[in-house]
Amino acid sequence: MKLLRTNIYIQQSHYALDILSWLAGLILPLAFAPLNFYLIAFLAPGLFFLCLLDGSIKRALWRGWLFGFGFYLTGTSWVFVSIHVFGHTNFLVAGLLTALWVSGLGLLFLIQAYIFVRLFRSKNIWTSCLGFAALWVLIEWFRTWFLTGFPWLLLGNSQLTSPLKHFAPIISVYGISFLVVLISTLLANILRQIKSTVTCLILILLIFVTGACLGHFHWTKPIGKPLQVSLVQGDIAQSIKWDPKQLQVSLQRYQKLTEQHWATWVVWPEGAVPDLYRNQTTYFANLRKLAKQHKSTLTTGTVIANMQQRALYNGLVTLGDNKGLYLKRHLVPFGEYLPMQNLLRGVISFFNIPMSSFSAGADRQPLLAVGHIKVAPFLCYEIAYLNLMLPSLPQANLLMTASDDTWFGKSWAAAQQLQMSQMRSLESGRAQAVVANDGFTALVNAQGEITKSLPRYQIGVLSGKLQPREGATPLVTLGWLPEFMSLLLLLLASLLLGWRKRY
Repeated sequence: MKLLRTNIYIQQSHYALDILSWLAGLILPLAFAPLNFYLIAFLAPGLFFLCLLDGSIKRALWRGWLFGFGFYLTGTSWVFVSIHVFGHTNFLVAGLLTALWVSGLGLLFLIQAYIFVRLFRSKNIWTSCLGFAALWVLIEWFRTWFLTGFPWLLLGNSQLTSPLKHFAPIISVYGISFLVVLISTLLANILRQIKSTVTCLILILLIFVTGACLGHFHWTKPIGKPLQVSLVQGDIAQSIKWDPKQLQVSLQRYQKLTEQHWATWVVWPEGAVPDLYRNQTTYFANLRKLAKQHKSTLTTGTVIANMQQRALYNGLVTLGDNKGLYLKRHLVPFGEYLPMQNLLRGVISFFNIPMSSFSAGADRQPLLAVGHIKVAPFLCYEIAYLNLMLPSLPQANLLMTASDDTWFGKSWAAAQQLQMSQMRSLESGRAQAVVANDGFTALVNAQGEITKSLPRYQIGVLSGKLQPREGATPLVTLGWLPEFMSLLLLLLASLLLGWRKRY
């Protein structure tokens, strides 16, 4: 009877840790925008870490998947909005597709849990803590490029209001992710054993103090006068945007909004002119004339056609005092192109959304120009990719992101994307213009801070100034490869340090 009671207690304990893993993943997205409860980022990974210190490998796999499922269920619920509301897909089918998406992403944490338990779960706290943190970042890096990549909710993005953000110009968002997870596991270690408490607390304090001190460094310097800009937020409903009968609504609204807000640089969002550039030659010729009259440069999103290659591009054109063209490089699967379209096109309404047959632009393209200022352009989701930004630096003096987040409805996606834009400014030491159809439209300084913004879901123009800068942060100078190699060496050192003290 005593043995039976013991087994029941152990089984209940296993179930409790299973639930704790799921809950830890479920609350972690609260650390990100729009809620920004960044302290949760120091809690949730540590709870997940504690759950993996007990039980079999099979149990660890289950808890890893539960954590990942909870994390993406909360953090990427906007996928359901895109599929159901704007993809016009049946509620149940949209729910099933979202569940499959979240379940698949959960496998990444299952992989992390497996590798950790097999190789790094050790009585040596430095093997466990350092190994777990390094594995977390390598999994983040892996999902940045695997199957076109999904660098959403990288843990470092949650720290834009904490002292750790000042590490970004040196070790990037991935390095901040490592520090957050390391701090979280050290706090967890304090809970489970007393002897290392002082050492863990000293290391945690040292990380935060170093971050605060780095805030006094300025890696880039201003050049010339601040640039006067006007960002136009048209708030065109997705339900009418690509309807040819409603085309004039977009064209007239953006031109009218701009009439009273001509500046040195005027920026319209992604797809502001929802038609082929070649179909609107008269409209663009008039804009070009107006821009020159006001000694202004206008940048707008539109659709570019290459008739020889029979290709369509999601692009940006620059008119007026400067001329330029940018073609989106990194396309969103199912949104801008349809994988295996011969099989999927027509199966459900979501696979027939407008403008889902784009081609990708060249990897290397000329920077846009506003006078003598060089601008690195990004369209929507591209700003999430650090590897897309680095090649444009240090030549670029400003960053610009144009997007249309109406596909996400009133979910958290737009706020999370703005957070990623802020991180790119912080890593590069460059101010940024962020303009979106229905928001968030904002001016971001070189420290990743929003200096001015427009409310969402409103028609309006955001006018202000951006300070061009030159120079290079350590991250821009060295790139991400040294950081990646350091993580691999850290994993090897952690493995060697604790191989004799395995559980």
